[in-house]
Amino acid sequence: MKSSVIRYSSTWRNKVLTQCVSHLRSGGEQERSETGRFGSREESFEEWRRTGKVRNREVWFKRKDGSTFPVLISANNLYDDDGNLVGSNSAIIDETDTYRARKQLEKANEQLREAQKLKDEFISIASHELRTPIQPILNYVELAERGLVKDKNALDIIRVQAQRLKKLANDILDVSRIESGNLNYDMQRENINEIILEVVNSCKYVQISKTPKMRQQISIETKLGSDLELYVDRTRIAQALTNILQNSIKFTEEGEIAVETTVLAEKRLFEIRISDTGVGISNEILPKLFGKFVTLITGDDVNKHGTGLGLFITKAIIQAHGGDIFAYNNEKGKGATFVIRLLIK
Repeated sequence: MKSSVIRYSSTWRNKVLTQCVSHLRSGGEQERSETGRFGSREESFEEWRRTGKVRNREVWFKRKDGSTFPVLISANNLYDDDGNLVGSNSAIIDETDTYRARKQLEKANEQLREAQKLKDEFISIASHELRTPIQPILNYVELAERGLVKDKNALDIIRVQAQRLKKLANDILDVSRIESGNLNYDMQRENINEIILEVVNSCKYVQISKTPKMRQQISIETKLGSDLELYVDRTRIAQALTNILQNSIKFTEEGEIAVETTVLAEKRLFEIRISDTGVGISNEILPKLFGKFVTLITGDDVNKHGTGLGLFITKAIIQAHGGDIFAYNNEKGKGATFVIRLLIK
């Protein structure tokens, strides 16, 4: 990393101070908002005037065009045998490259801390997701063995919880494949409306921590446009749609979930909109909604579950199809809308 060094000496006492002032007053204002390492030029000059030296002080200087840059200052006065000031030695090093590298390192460290935080949160959530279905399985096995519940009832509960475990395992495997670039797709021409209807009909009967009474208060309506065959992986597209629809069911206590499709002919895009009348998405979560380990759960949603992997996987699937996905909150705080756009080929 290159640094430029300016050195000078003077044998005239008055000229020394003038030159010192000239160098230090050429600086820009202190940028404490960016880093606490840099002091003001006035403080550096005062230290130099008071002690006769200054060592490795980081300050901001100003160029003729008004822009500022960080420098490292070291200086000391020179005296004759009688103690009279006869000159000075100083070094002013341009720290621009060092400063930029430091800021990049700080940003990388912040990203690492955020990644570690997300990983810790995921481990906590995944542990909960693993424990939650295991206990009912063990309980109903014991109840069935003791003849306290009918075998069919016990098997129904065990099947639901086993499917929940299977989904968690599959999500973790899918994330690993996505990140390694090994998630395979079997692309075929498929009727997209057929896939949507299959997903909707399946999700109508999926239990996501809701009592039957709550499920009866939610209707899923479809308004599908033109029948089109798109070049897609049927299983993966169904997986992506299921993830979004299940999220809408999970966070909607009552009202309607609407699934609509539109052909954007001028852009050669097929658009799928899934809107709900639920709680919406918090402003904190919305910008990072499709990130890994990001969960929509808030402190009040203790009965809702999720690993924060579903929407990450969904976005990866849609992008692998050359499409796009985004979400926004509906007007008047009434739920959220997810929009998927797929290429018409």
